[in-house]
Amino acid sequence: PPAEGGEATRATAAVPPKVPASRAGGRGGTVYRLDADGGVREIYGSKDDVLMTLAIGPSGRPWLGTGRDGRILEIDDRGGVAVVGRVASDQVAAFARRSEGGLWVGAASDARLVRIGTGTVGSGSWTSSAIDAGWIADWGRLDWSGDAPSGTKVALAVRSGNTDAPDETWSPWVRPATPPSGGGVAAAVPPARFGQVRVELTGAAKGGSPAVRRLELAYLTRNRPPRVVRLTVEDPGVAWGRGPSPSSSRNGMLVADDPFARRENDDLTGAGRAAGPIRKSYEAGVRTFVWDAQDPDGDDLRYDLAIARDGEGAWFPLASDLDDTFFSWDARGIPDGRYRVRLDARDAPDNSIGRELSALATSEPFVVDSTPPRLAVEADGRRVHVVVSDPGGGVESLEYAAAGGEWVGVAPVDGLADSPSETYDLEVPRNLGRRLVVRATDVGGNVAAVWVDLR
Repeated sequence: PPAEGGEATRATAAVPPKVPASRAGGRGGTVYRLDADGGVREIYGSKDDVLMTLAIGPSGRPWLGTGRDGRILEIDDRGGVAVVGRVASDQVAAFARRSEGGLWVGAASDARLVRIGTGTVGSGSWTSSAIDAGWIADWGRLDWSGDAPSGTKVALAVRSGNTDAPDETWSPWVRPATPPSGGGVAAAVPPARFGQVRVELTGAAKGGSPAVRRLELAYLTRNRPPRVVRLTVEDPGVAWGRGPSPSSSRNGMLVADDPFARRENDDLTGAGRAAGPIRKSYEAGVRTFVWDAQDPDGDDLRYDLAIARDGEGAWFPLASDLDDTFFSWDARGIPDGRYRVRLDARDAPDNSIGRELSALATSEPFVVDSTPPRLAVEADGRRVHVVVSDPGGGVESLEYAAAGGEWVGVAPVDGLADSPSETYDLEVPRNLGRRLVVRATDVGGNVAAVWVDLR
């Protein structure tokens, strides 16, 4: 409070920026720079390192003591961080300046005091963390640039392995002949998922020191084959296509009005054919193949289709270089029979020649039936006896209509249409006149019809 009779004053200070949510609470820490004009800016932040103490190091840059494996970090002018040392304790708890230069380091968990001087040592090394290629990789050129004054030396070493933490299963360190003033050399380590580099620095007798400013290790991940998760054959007549439905009706374009076509159109209603990018409709004679394929490397895939009679090994190419995951095909151009379709999924678009891989999948057998059923009709007065035969697939239904009326379905004598041949008996009411049409539909959507005259 102000002194009696005095005037109230208010101190002002810049508000530190909000700590990102990833570092708010729990572990982690942030270092801010407070400028003489009151400005505040973040110069370093970590969600992993618990920052225990801060001091200006012998280099004139900020040094951080962390609670992560006893690490000492140095921050450069751009916010970059380097590990300048470790102590054999879990936490670097405090720094103190030494009168003769350098720092005292107080470490916790095992009560340790370490002295850091201002001089240099004759040699040292730096080892990278394990480099994860994501999968088995071929390791190539190891390249570096920097300074190696006369009398100093830079030596590189590299190794590889298949565990995220290097262990006894890794290859031995390979020490290629390092170009003395920068450049590249073959790594020459076995193919593996992980790689690691070590830099060994040796100073000159009179105090000169080498410096490595850039270090690159090239690798190429080996290609993995795609996988076909699903390959299905739609019911006869179900057609898929890109684009909006060409009809303004809710059900899309109706190209037939027999029981088979009506059933398939009812199944497609509400399936997204009119609103989505893929339109589904019924088209007699069409067979549609639908599949799902995945690539572990995220490569773009292309697809080839071939067809063969069930039990035969001669595959006939059907379509190639497809980028959609479906294909609708007019099957009326091949003989009736049982067939299988084979899908070849290729990752060629994202891989060079010789590195591309593929996966094959074969469908369950399906029937191609483009031949209409046969009808044998006998009329005796108002009674009609019909035998419907369809050896290529099976009988779907029988209907009749008279005098322009609606189609009336007839049940087979045995109650269930489930065979290549079905028998039907019907009694036609006298009010329907003396002539009617009888039509049969098979499971392939084919229709046959005959006129029947009654007495």
